[in-house]
Amino acid sequence: MAEIRTIRYGDGRWCEQQYADGKLHGTWTVFFANGQKEWERQHARDRKEGYFRRWDEAGRLIEEQWYHLDELHGRWRRWGEDGREEVVGDFYFGYPRQGFDRTLNVDFNTLIKPHYGLEPVDFAGRMNNLLPTMRQTTTRMKKLTQRSLDLRRRGSFWNHVNILGVGEEWPCFGGAPLFPILQINCADVTLKNNPLTDFSFVTLFAAAGGLLENLGEDIVVRAYGRDEQLAEVELPCDPLEPPSKLLLADEMISYPDENDLPPGLKVLLEDSGDPEQVLTQEDSEKLNSRLGGWPGWLQGGRLSGFGRFAFQVDSLDVENWDCGDCTIHYFFLNNSEGAFSSCQEMG
Repeated sequence: MAEIRTIRYGDGRWCEQQYADGKLHGTWTVFFANGQKEWERQHARDRKEGYFRRWDEAGRLIEEQWYHLDELHGRWRRWGEDGREEVVGDFYFGYPRQGFDRTLNVDFNTLIKPHYGLEPVDFAGRMNNLLPTMRQTTTRMKKLTQRSLDLRRRGSFWNHVNILGVGEEWPCFGGAPLFPILQINCADVTLKNNPLTDFSFVTLFAAAGGLLENLGEDIVVRAYGRDEQLAEVELPCDPLEPPSKLLLADEMISYPDENDLPPGLKVLLEDSGDPEQVLTQEDSEKLNSRLGGWPGWLQGGRLSGFGRFAFQVDSLDVENWDCGDCTIHYFFLNNSEGAFSSCQEMG
């Protein structure tokens, strides 16, 4: 049943919202006190669908966006006082169009990107076949505290790195050695779809005491080929906390984050049910430190200018790594030579 709900504000402004069957369906319009429209947005079944427009008090259109399936989809434009148009961006289902066209992640490009333009009805008959192709295993990077830990062996560690490439120097930032965050012996990785299969070891170093900003400067990833010669080294600084064994255990199922799913599939799962809990993955599973699978975005991240997802590290797994209340660092492998890209999200 259709209805219009009116809300009045203390400054003389008011809004009118159109509902059908208890959901926003139609226009949501906010008016200035003088009766001119301030902004108006179209909805379909509680989702943004159609235009968003904003006017000044004289009735001049100053901004316009377009949405489809609750995502920015189309041109976002603004107009200055002189009437000159500014194109803020051209969007494709929430992605800046250039960002979508240039997406580097191989798994995304192969398994998700071809389905991005499909409508919910297009997924209805293929969901059971499609979801298994998107399902990937990931492995938790746990801490194992041991009374006796041999820090000389070439193993997998938290807060300890004991190898460098021959002739390679320990990474520094601001004149001080970076702290060892982890060392992964890639022979310990048993995942079938192992993103580190081409390497013998991967190490991570970082600064502490503030937000990390520059991969290669205040945060460094090094990856060594299977046949690369390595040299044992001593730590030039105290670690952030006592070293412990890094245990690659508890393989889990991961799905693409809802931000990366094709919008049509996401809408279908929301409306018809989500038996595999693709949209409701537990934070305790998707946000922890883990290797392989899909990244579990803490906020609104998306696979765009990144290569293949390699691993993610929750700063809470390293005591005294003071880089935010809750920060997840994501690392992506951009080529077989060990070039990584990185991004971080704060809770």
